[in-house]
Amino acid sequence: MDYDIDFPPPKPGPEWTRFICISDTHGGRFRVPEGDVLLHAGDLTRRGKLSELRSTDHAAALNLLTSSQARASNIHYLNCETFQIPSADGRKSWKVYGSPWTPWFRGLSFNYKEDMAQEIVGSIPPDADIVMTHGPPHGVLDLTRKEGVHAGCPTLLSRIAELKPRLHVFGHIHESRWSRVQQWENQDNLSRLAADLPLPSTVFLNAANSPVTSNFGPEASSADGQRIPIGGPGWHPIIVDML
Repeated sequence: MDYDIDFPPPKPGPEWTRFICISDTHGGRFRVPEGDVLLHAGDLTRRGKLSELRSTDHAAALNLLTSSQARASNIHYLNCETFQIPSADGRKSWKVYGSPWTPWFRGLSFNYKEDMAQEIVGSIPPDADIVMTHGPPHGVLDLTRKEGVHAGCPTLLSRIAELKPRLHVFGHIHESRWSRVQQWENQDNLSRLAADLPLPSTVFLNAANSPVTSNFGPEASSADGQRIPIGGPGWHPIIVDML
């Protein structure tokens, strides 16, 4: 998370896959370090207006993200779907699941009510290496600044704890941008210890790039009082290297 954008750290080795993680870019433009895969966890635009997607209707907006031209450019829009990404050295592949849905809040796009939660998160496959959801799981990097409440989804937390993916990337709650590594207890703990194998763990990553905002106007300031732009210092893309 902490690196010089002009001199990002090198990959640990050629067999590692470098994922560049971003979210809540809200129409902003900023520098992104080189990597193998760019993961965007949602809120690409400010309000999702059609003009922001350079289109005139819903079908055109969706086509912009799912057309053959998008696929040819290696853009893959995931709406409760998975996509296999080959590793950097081509010897394996990463199974990535993506969903734009979040718990109900003021009837915004892709909101689900509590009675739909199990259906929504139940579509996450058990063999996903990387899970991308726009909203966080409950209690994990989901604390809101103004209300002081955990805004994440309890059902999503239960599903992630059950599946234990390698990486879970999300955003939505800008002010809780950070990372957390969760080591899971395992029923096969004794055999793992006997084999000297590590317990399974998940890296949780709130990759929001927009400073804490009010009506999408930056409020975060640097030490000298200057406003920090989207993707600016402290809000730059996050690097995750996986083997």
